[in-house]
Amino acid sequence: MVISGCSVLKRGKTEALYNGTDAILREAQIEEKNLSNRSFTIQKAEIELDNNGKWVYLIANMRYSREGKYLISIRSKSGIEIGRIFITNDTILANDRVNKKLYYGSARYLESKYGISFGSIPVILGDLMIISERKNEKVECKNGEAKFSERANGRIMDYTVNCDEKKINLAKLNGINGGGSIEIKFRNFLSRGDVTYPGAIEIWENKSQPKIRIEIKKVELDNVEELRFIPGANYEEVMIK
Repeated sequence: MVISGCSVLKRGKTEALYNGTDAILREAQIEEKNLSNRSFTIQKAEIELDNNGKWVYLIANMRYSREGKYLISIRSKSGIEIGRIFITNDTILANDRVNKKLYYGSARYLESKYGISFGSIPVILGDLMIISERKNEKVECKNGEAKFSERANGRIMDYTVNCDEKKINLAKLNGINGGGSIEIKFRNFLSRGDVTYPGAIEIWENKSQPKIRIEIKKVELDNVEELRFIPGANYEEVMIK
């Protein structure tokens, strides 16, 4: 997957998708709807994962604190926890409860292995990450949608925005030099307070069938206690790099 940190983003070309009555939307208006503007808990998310043609069904919850920490629990469909992952801007810790292993390493592992920088994780949840000097950049809406691009380290991210919801409904992540692309589709938008998030997320690779389907069932805002990770007792320690 190819997502790059927001600190290196540069403004791309803005263009209308369809003919119709013009409307103008500022990028700051999209960012104001970001789920990651608040501490939150995704109490339940149902995940379908394509594992070499066989669909695997998982249940997850995620807690996020605005100080920059994620704690994710992954369970089997029967409810048994199979893994717990803790991520900060410089650390990854993961308990593999099935194999009794503790994985540890730098958050840079996400970018080297999957192309996801720590600062870009909210994009997977449909958030737009922009830098301060671009908050007043405008996108042109026609027939309720607009398209614009961001460039980062030779890669281009193409966004389609639902102007009514002020949310991204499609992010296309293009590989370097014509390499493979990833598309993330967002739909069934839900609102809590001043934030909006997708109820359904699909991740596609190279225009094939969806590889990952996520349905977010319930989100709670704020009231997130201090996130702490407890390593598995007597687990084998494995460094990831």
